[in-house]
Amino acid sequence: MRFEPPWERPYGSLLRIHTINPPTAAHRQEPEHVHPVQESRVAVHSGHLIFMLNGERHELSAGERICIPADTPHFFWKPGSEDSYAIQEFVPALNTRAFFETYTYLTDNHKIRGNGLPSLFSPRRCCGPTSWKCGRGPSRPRGGAFVP
Repeated sequence: MRFEPPWERPYGSLLRIHTINPPTAAHRQEPEHVHPVQESRVAVHSGHLIFMLNGERHELSAGERICIPADTPHFFWKPGSEDSYAIQEFVPALNTRAFFETYTYLTDNHKIRGNGLPSLFSPRRCCGPTSWKCGRGPSRPRGGAFVP
């Protein structure tokens, strides 16, 4: 993961993260979650990623993008045997960088359970341009823990 400095925009700061995504085993997919006040976007530059937004499957290949509206249940995984490279954006940035740095530390130190969560953490809630493929908005009421 490589973080770019946050950009200040009229509608809030933007955090951009460059990611290398290794293949994901079915049992190691990230948990479904939402970002209550953040729009997130992903642009795939190489490889292939699969996203579930509100129960709807979106397969992205190199050159394709997806926009995930705030408060939309989602998760993604990397099928196949090759890594993929993607750029993720979060608007507003909030404390997303600190969240990912902490999560990476916990993962690197084997403090993550088989369901992808640290033992004392249960993130039911986590932390555009017309060329983005946008999913539908939220389909359930707000509630749960907030993680930026």
